[in-house]
This record gives sequence, C-alpha cells and structure tokens, in this order.
Amino acid sequence: QVAEQMLLGALRERGLADDAEAARRRAAFLAEAGRLLAESVDQASTLVALTKLALPNLGDWCVVDILEEDETIRRLGIYHSDREKQILADQLEERWAPDSDDPFGAAAMLRGARTIAITGSIEATLAATAHGAENLDILRQLGIGCLLSAPLVARGKLLGAVTFIGANCEHIYSAEELQLGEDLASRAALALDNARNYDSALLLRQSAEAANKAKTEFLGAMSHELRTPLNAIGGYIDLLDMGLRGPVTAEQRADFARVKRSQQHLTLLITEILNFARAGAGGFSYAVVDINVDEVMRRAVELIEPLFAQKEIEFDGISGDASIVARADSERVTQILVNLLSNAIKFTAAGGRIRAEFGATADTAVLHISDTGIGIDADKLEAIFEPFVQLKEGLADRADGVGLGLAISRDLARAMNGDLTVTSNGGRGSRFTLSLPRAVVQ
Repeated sequence: QVAEQMLLGALRERGLADDAEAARRRAAFLAEAGRLLAESVDQASTLVALTKLALPNLGDWCVVDILEEDETIRRLGIYHSDREKQILADQLEERWAPDSDDPFGAAAMLRGARTIAITGSIEATLAATAHGAENLDILRQLGIGCLLSAPLVARGKLLGAVTFIGANCEHIYSAEELQLGEDLASRAALALDNARNYDSALLLRQSAEAANKAKTEFLGAMSHELRTPLNAIGGYIDLLDMGLRGPVTAEQRADFARVKRSQQHLTLLITEILNFARAGAGGFSYAVVDINVDEVMRRAVELIEPLFAQKEIEFDGISGDASIVARADSERVTQILVNLLSNAIKFTAAGGRIRAEFGATADTAVLHISDTGIGIDADKLEAIFEPFVQLKEGLADRADGVGLGLAISRDLARAMNGDLTVTSNGGRGSRFTLSLPRAVVQ
C-alpha cells in the first residue's frame, strides 16, 4: 500500500511537471507568435509569419481565408511545412476556391464564429469541397487526417479563418491544442487587422500625393500659359506709351500706367504660383556654401530699401556679429529675407518701424525681421505658413498676393536644413526668425 501511494505521488508529480512544461512551451510559442506578427506590415507577411509559427505544431499545412468588406471570401494562401509539397499547395491555391457551403474556414465562421475540430471523416469533408478529382488528389498528397479551423476576430469583427490540417488521421486535438489554435488565431487576427489599416493608410497617402502632384502640375502649367499673354500686354502698352501708334495724350498715359500696374501685379501673382509649384515639385536647385550672414542681410535690405520711404516706415538698420557664417544657398536666403521684409512693409502702417538683426548659437545662425505692424493672432501663427492663407481673408481687405510667400519661404528654409518661424503679439508687431545651419569653423 505504501508502494502504491508512492507510485501515485510520483505519477502526480510527473503529471504536474508535464503540465508545467507544456504551459512553458505554450507561453514561449505565443510570445514568439506575438513578436513575429508584430513585425508584419502587410497581409502577405502576416500570413508567412503565421505559417512559420503554426506548422508543423498544429498541422502539416494550413489554409487562410479572409473576408472582404462585402463578406465575400478570398483565399489568402495555402502553406505547407514541407518545401517540396509547397509546390502542390501553390497549385491547389490557384484551383481550390472557397465556397459558402464549406463546413470549415471563413464560410463556416460566417454561420457562427467558433473553433471547429474535425477528425475521422475529414477526407469525406474535403472531398465534398474539392471541386474536382484532381484537386482531391492534391489534397491527399498534401495529407488529410485531422482539421482544426479557428476564427480570425479582431476588435469584435470577423476577418476570416485559419484552418490547420494534419496528415495523421488518428490524431485528436486536445483541449490544450484547441486553446493554442485559438490564441494564435487571435494574435494573427490583430496583426492582420493592423496590416489592413496600414494598407489603407498607405493607399490614402499615395492618393493624396498623386492629387498634390496633379495640383502642382496644373498650377505650373496654368501659370506658364497666363504669363505669355500678360507679357504681350505689357509689351504692347510700352509700345503705345512710346507713341509708336500715334500721339499720346496725358490722359492716355495715365490710363496706360494703370494698365501697366495691373499687368505687373498679375505677373507678380503668377510668379508666386510658379515658385510654389516649383518648390512643391522639387524644382529649385540649391548651391549650399558658406555664406556671410551680414552680407546676405544687407543685400536683401538694399533690394527693398526704397519701399521704406515710400510707405513712410522707419528702418532701424541691421545689427549683429558680422563674422557669423552659415551654410546655405545665398540666392535662396536672399529670396526669403526679401519676402519677409516685403511682408513687414505690407502690414506695417506709416510711422511704424522695422528692424533686421542676426545672431548665432553653437550650431545655428538665426536671422530676425521684426516690425511694429498689425501682428498675428495666436491661432494663425502656424496657419500663415500654409499655401493660400492670408491674415485678412475678406475679398475687400486681402493684401496683395495670393498667400504663397511664407509657404515658399518655409519650404526653401527647410530644404536647406533650416526653418522659418514667427512670434507675435496680436496688434503689436511680429518677429520672423530664419534659422540656418552654422558653418563649421576650420
């Protein structure tokens, strides 16, 4: 009796040890499943990761069916653990389509999402769905002995089913194997859902990029087409003003001047659109070299200086360390500064002030254009860098231009590994800051 008790105790301990080992293997298996499935970014890689894990643990081969949005069933793939038999699996995949009456897979899950285990009569089950003797022959070569079909459910939505098929007709799935199949299917479903979301996001991004490219090309083409007649208008106005078509009265000269100003204004707007289209299409070239910040700032101010007196604005001059050197394209930096100075003049009333200054940190050169103009509301500090956005949106009080200058300027700055930002107190002026990489001192 003592010996029997000792034997029973040993068997119980052995059983507990076996259970513990099985639980450890199961936990390790599912952890590896989670790792591999987390690396999947599309449906194909998710399927490959799934089959690498499941075969031959839960079957010799498997079938994955997924549901489309309209609940039609699509066979995503058939995989076998034997590379040589994978050739047969590929042939079967092309010929063996899922049917709504199938007693396993996604068709069965549509009638009720639950795990299905079939043994004994599996050949008869598959024969009824084989759709031909040749397909049945391939099924037999792949091995048909037992079947385990688990639903792919993620976030409460049925996505399809995974069906594991083993060659051993005497095998009966244990409760642990059923649970393992369900756990693996649950993880696979979540990865498959993430893959679908990734595919959808990628498609939306590609569509947006295509639409943006089409818009940019359209703007560029239309701008070129509009510039040609405008240049002709300007040329003919000059000829008429010169009297080549006969004497010109003072009133006529005044009219010619108005037409010429309108022609120049339209040409300026179209040039802005062309520059925006070029920037969006990567059409600008950059000659990035060491540039002296003081020299570039003074060159920009010289180009715009007559407008200070015309608008009766006081320019406080340029201040900064004349030795600061940045890495940038001199022409593009001048273009940005001229635009910032023009905006400062445009939005500063007579009697206001504008100043230019620059400085540097250890690795960045910073150029500032400040004014005492109308300022920018806090909710528009970022919006003004978007294309076609202006501070005043009404038709009667919109400023000259189409709202592209700042968008182009920021694109140019970022293309040179810099940035363009702004700070402002609404109604009390603004300060634009152009940041550029500082040149390395040799």
